[in-house]
Amino acid sequence: MNLFEPVAFYYILSFATSSVIVVLAAMLSGIHIPSDKRLNNFRSARNFLSLSYFVLGISGFVSFFTQQEAEDKILRASSTLIIASYQALFFTYTILALIQPLFIKRKVILVQLGIITLAGILLLLALSLLPHSTFLILLYIAVAGYFLQISCYAHTFRLKYKACLDSLEEYYEEDERARLHWAGVCFYSALGIGILALVSLFMNLYFHALFSIIYTIYYIYMVGRMYNYQIDFQFAIPVITRSEDMEKPKEADNDVTSAHLTEKSEQFRSILAQWVADKKFTEKDISVEEIAESLGINHNFLQYYFRTYMQTDFRTWRSGLRISEAQSILRDNPEISLEKVRELVGFNHRANFHQQFQKITGLTPTEYRQQKSKES
Repeated sequence: MNLFEPVAFYYILSFATSSVIVVLAAMLSGIHIPSDKRLNNFRSARNFLSLSYFVLGISGFVSFFTQQEAEDKILRASSTLIIASYQALFFTYTILALIQPLFIKRKVILVQLGIITLAGILLLLALSLLPHSTFLILLYIAVAGYFLQISCYAHTFRLKYKACLDSLEEYYEEDERARLHWAGVCFYSALGIGILALVSLFMNLYFHALFSIIYTIYYIYMVGRMYNYQIDFQFAIPVITRSEDMEKPKEADNDVTSAHLTEKSEQFRSILAQWVADKKFTEKDISVEEIAESLGINHNFLQYYFRTYMQTDFRTWRSGLRISEAQSILRDNPEISLEKVRELVGFNHRANFHQQFQKITGLTPTEYRQQKSKES
């Protein structure tokens, strides 16, 4: 048998990729997640992902041992469409479980799983019972249904991803897009693979083989991400695991509406000055609620104070302090690396540090350092 013949190459690659994916599924199942209620979302994500891997791996083995798909283009298109629909469901809810666990409802998932299973069974029955021309019409309807499915998932993810970002930025009063960027990359990469699956329905075996290699690489990437979940998502756990009641905005409390606001504000001014003197603004991964508590007030009063007396918000004000501190460090330490400066002043991400520095000073950190070097 010539290994480079399309049919032989297809089956060998199918067996190889299926073997890799089943091994990855076993690795996912073996990921240890501590028995912490706050990590239930990771447990759900791991289970969704493991299931999707097993489904794909087993389907590949079935294809290899039955050896029917390669020669029957319609059967290959039908099975690819069914599997892609399962994968879209599992991958979408895997990532949603990580960023918006409160959105995940078992009943909704089971209903969608049932619909996909029923549609898949009907499609395969139609393949064996209906005339070729009639089945093709049904197949195109199924393709349209799959496109609608991934479009709905993309819309849902976009909304939930934005909501998660908003919650994180409200909690930390920081720009957290960079730290959550990988979740978007994971989903939109999966979406791209889903679209490639759609394209592969109408392509030859070599394209299908290339598609198999692409999604296998992506599956390896996802396993790596799941293994690093504690690093990637530790900062988000306090936010995404809060109850719905905590996520709802609170009404202004008595501290904000009392007759003693002026006196309280004067007292707070000196407390805040000491907080600045101690350079507490350089601390990272601390929520605005925790900052307010350390200052002896609540979040509502903190917002009120900055809005009323500072004519700005806490986030903008703190960024200004951090950039001012960065300027001081750069002036006093011309040889220090910009990464070290970023760490010292409390920015988590290089891009955010550079953006804020240029926004406030009109110069990039490098330009600012060069300017100060010339002046000295």
